[in-house]
Amino acid sequence: MKYCPDVWKSLYIEKKSNESIAFGFCCQNTTSTVKDYQYLNQSREAKQKDFNSQKNPSQCNSCWQVEDHGKNSRRHSIIEWFTNNQIPTDNNTELLSLDWNSENICNLACVTCGPKFSSRWSQEIIKYSFKDPYIYHNSHNNNFWKTLDFSKLRRVYFNGGEPLLVDDHVNILTHLDSIGQLPSVEVQYNTNCTVIPNNNVMQLWSKSKLVRLYLSIDAVDNAFEFIRYPARWSQVLEFIKFLNQSPVNIVINITCTVGIHNILELDGLIEWQQKYLPTNSQGDAVSINFQLVGSFSRGGAVLDLAGLSADLASGIHDQLTHIKTQSFWPVIRNKLDLANGVNDWKLYFEELSTQRNLNWQQSLPKLFQLLNN
Repeated sequence: MKYCPDVWKSLYIEKKSNESIAFGFCCQNTTSTVKDYQYLNQSREAKQKDFNSQKNPSQCNSCWQVEDHGKNSRRHSIIEWFTNNQIPTDNNTELLSLDWNSENICNLACVTCGPKFSSRWSQEIIKYSFKDPYIYHNSHNNNFWKTLDFSKLRRVYFNGGEPLLVDDHVNILTHLDSIGQLPSVEVQYNTNCTVIPNNNVMQLWSKSKLVRLYLSIDAVDNAFEFIRYPARWSQVLEFIKFLNQSPVNIVINITCTVGIHNILELDGLIEWQQKYLPTNSQGDAVSINFQLVGSFSRGGAVLDLAGLSADLASGIHDQLTHIKTQSFWPVIRNKLDLANGVNDWKLYFEELSTQRNLNWQQSLPKLFQLLNN
């Protein structure tokens, strides 16, 4: 049996409404919905038994798929994190690591996203011919975190929406500070690089063990602005400048969501990172963490690399260079090898361009040129 410390030491919490949450072991694990802490514990025990009874339980397929290609998965990463922080791994259930997914408040409507994780998308979706089925329920007053025992917490990861736009992260960090646990906690965020942290946030970060930010960047320059609409590339550069001038040592990593939208932009992103952001201000190495686009929205579904036509996928494969040196390449290559779609993404990009007064052909010229050829 494969061991994963997340199954016993971690929780992923996603607020569904003011009364309920979805939970799993991590942000990549299949979730279940509960309304109270007692039922969460019962459901968690059932999931643990399921994990123990199966060699590769389906609820953890995202890791098994990566490991089938001989590459490091989230499971490997969290084992490494526990080891590096000298935290024992056993089958005792305790909350040492928390992935907290705040409500879907977000100022961007990225092409890979949808209303489930973006309030901007919730406002925009009425303008489009396609309709993502997710109906957003207000969860602003959901304080489920108050039922959790943070006395042994060593890591907290905030995701959204855009977590820097809501109060959850401040409330949780303030609580950790009040019980004297914050100096032992590594604080992590996934952020879209458009919200500069205020002084209160910086003070809380300065009290934590470490701050690690994962910057959501799928491409650079014009391609970034089409993909991460309506963000500007200049905002990313200003955000990075702020981090590097901060007295707090902030470790920086990049999270890149891979799909049709940026497959031909990956080499440019890698070149930019290696040239302009190889380390943070303290000399800590910056890495790019790649992940495949999710299917929770119209964009996520049509931008899956499997949706490429076979001939277009073959042409893309031949043009790639730097990404082929990355450990995630076998996962991408497998997707390209199996691609046999009908290029539905083109209609999606055309509708986005019309509604947003953009031009996808100018923003993604490599993809457009290859399509024409």
